[in-house]
Amino acid sequence: MGVARDHKTMDMMTGRFWERLLFEAPGPLVVTLVLVALVLFVLAHRRNSVRLLVGAGLVLMVAGGLWLLAWLVTTPAERLAGQVRRLVALTAPYDRAGVQALLAEDVELTGPRGQVWLKGRALRVALDRAAQMYPIRQQSLAGVGVTMLSDHAAESSLKVVSVPAKSDYFDTVRTSWTLVWQRAPEGAWKVQRIQWERFQGQAPNESLIPK
Repeated sequence: MGVARDHKTMDMMTGRFWERLLFEAPGPLVVTLVLVALVLFVLAHRRNSVRLLVGAGLVLMVAGGLWLLAWLVTTPAERLAGQVRRLVALTAPYDRAGVQALLAEDVELTGPRGQVWLKGRALRVALDRAAQMYPIRQQSLAGVGVTMLSDHAAESSLKVVSVPAKSDYFDTVRTSWTLVWQRAPEGAWKVQRIQWERFQGQAPNESLIPK
């Protein structure tokens, strides 16, 4: 089983203003242009004005062009949101090679206040142990928030609902995370820090990490 998307939620991406306005969330602008075109059509009909009719048609064409452009262009924030979904999908079932490939060499796990719990090889070993002790049957990802900090750094927030393959305590496990990403010189995005924010609605503590 992989990641089941909740269609009631949407990816929230914050990058450069124009990228977001034109490519990531063009809906408000497109709707505004369509409304302007409708007003011009009504005015053109009432005044029998060819000029207004042509203007309405041009505005409608611009709205359609923007929608098509947004569909064709993928921004860095959108690509990174896809990377986040891929990372979560690789954990159910656990794909060790796939997960490890997305982690930076010195990746660290921190608590909700930023306190470092594990780093580098120790974290990788803990991930393998957790996958063996607490295998996941299915996960649903309730949207992805991505903030582009620079051309080489980004932050993503996500809430995950996990269904354990076997558990004596929980039918579902709800967790929240913040991932800090760095882009390597070759262009690949790697997770530099995993910050565990919430576990079943509570702040997690280090004792939850399998030893």
